[in-house]
Amino acid sequence: MKKRDRLISKRVDKLSSQESVDDLLPFPILTEPSELPASVRIKLSVSGKSAARKKIEGYLKKYLKSLEGVTITDHEAHYWISVIGIVDNSVGFTISYFIAGLFPSLKGDLSEELDESEAEMISDLLDGLCSVFQHQIKMGPPEKLESSCEEIVEDFDESFVQEFILLRKTLLDESE
Repeated sequence: MKKRDRLISKRVDKLSSQESVDDLLPFPILTEPSELPASVRIKLSVSGKSAARKKIEGYLKKYLKSLEGVTITDHEAHYWISVIGIVDNSVGFTISYFIAGLFPSLKGDLSEELDESEAEMISDLLDGLCSVFQHQIKMGPPEKLESSCEEIVEDFDESFVQEFILLRKTLLDESE
């Protein structure tokens, strides 16, 4: 059995033991099951000196694009992966990263309850707010940089993407 299949099996077991499917996601579901997006939208930002940034960003994008059900975007993202990297080819690397959940835009929802200027003001206050779920620092020799970037993406996939996919499938199945 593949690692991914074992993970999904564990998540199904976890789901059946949960009091609420809301416990599976780090943020509440604000829409009907049929309105849930088909993919997890990720904002990726990498900081560091140009060569290090390009190398780290390239590895992360390579592995994120290989995930099923993931879209890399700057607009209306569900999660934000932010990385700061230092690479010295003679010494090694240090990567500090966090994974955060971004709050959805509420402008449309608020405009039904408030006048337009109030809705816009509240939406602007909430814009960019996030909840940090994970922060780690990875260090190693230069030849381990790519595998460390792959581990970051694997952890993200296991902790967030697979749970989102499972929850979406479960909610859609229940709504039918």
